[in-house]
Amino acid sequence: MNTFQLVRSIDAFLAGLAPVQPFIAGLSQLSDHADSGVRLLESVASTGHTSQGAAAAANLYKHFNALRTITENINHRSFFKALESLQEGLNALKTGWPDGVEPIHEISHATEILADLYDKYLAKQSALNAYPLIFSAQKLHSEIEAFLRTLRAVRTSIEQAHRAGSIEAEFLLVLQKGSSLVILAGQLRALQAIYSELCALFSVSEIEYPLRIGKIESGSLWVQLFGHTKIVETMAAFISNAVAWIYRNYTDEGRISRLPQRADAVDAILTLSQRMKEQGIDVSEMEPNLKKAAVGLSKDLSELLCNQPSITINHRTLSLREELTKATLEGSEARRLGMQDSRESGLSSMFPNENQDG
Repeated sequence: MNTFQLVRSIDAFLAGLAPVQPFIAGLSQLSDHADSGVRLLESVASTGHTSQGAAAAANLYKHFNALRTITENINHRSFFKALESLQEGLNALKTGWPDGVEPIHEISHATEILADLYDKYLAKQSALNAYPLIFSAQKLHSEIEAFLRTLRAVRTSIEQAHRAGSIEAEFLLVLQKGSSLVILAGQLRALQAIYSELCALFSVSEIEYPLRIGKIESGSLWVQLFGHTKIVETMAAFISNAVAWIYRNYTDEGRISRLPQRADAVDAILTLSQRMKEQGIDVSEMEPNLKKAAVGLSKDLSELLCNQPSITINHRTLSLREELTKATLEGSEARRLGMQDSRESGLSSMFPNENQDG
């Protein structure tokens, strides 16, 4: 698991906590009742076999019996539904993490135990059944709070480790398919070449605004870079356009195609001229440079994206499967509309408009 996958799994888990709140709230009430019980236990322990000790023991028994006044205010259906949501979230979080991550397993197991204890208590609301329930709730509540604090601390630590400058933007790229060292080096070189080419075209000083490394992880390539906002945004758009074109031109032989080498075709795919015009750049006098840049960008993008079935750019994932499905659906819709037009044309010839002359 790389940092991007770690962050995404943590974000997904934390974002899914809203449905868990009825369980957390009920757990907190049970935990508070256990805290009060601890103070009564201390009173029993400190007084011993005395009349005061007997009174303290009686108060403790009453306290355990009084749990029903707490559970009466808990919506049991919402409580158990929220408990299931927590277990689902933990299972989803666990699938992306290495095997044997103890806190996730322990909380998941403790949640199952608590559910059994709660069921047992609801079946018979006695002091004997209240005792294990509230102290299990106290322990689990503490573990969940500590776990959430740890997740948020990890998330914040990663986020603050590398930040963009005042006129910089983050560029995040994840290539899912692993590669050799030679291919990895070529992909990193291609990223730098694309940035350099765009700096030249948009008259941005690469010396003043270099492409900075935030973090690089290999295996599946995960790259966090920082660069001039305009260049980085254009770079991300170009890669997205290129990926979409490559996936939609997936060959019948099952090979991921490469971008064309014709300047006009590349310009049409990347919308290079259009983007430069939007920035107020006169492209009429730059045609030779644009053609050269388009061909260079095509080669670099092809090297970067070669044989990648899934690519994530700035938290947006593009996959070969999704693009093929989209293309298939669009093709089916076009054929359906074509058939409908043909039928309508045939119908109009069979049943001409009554208002037509003749």
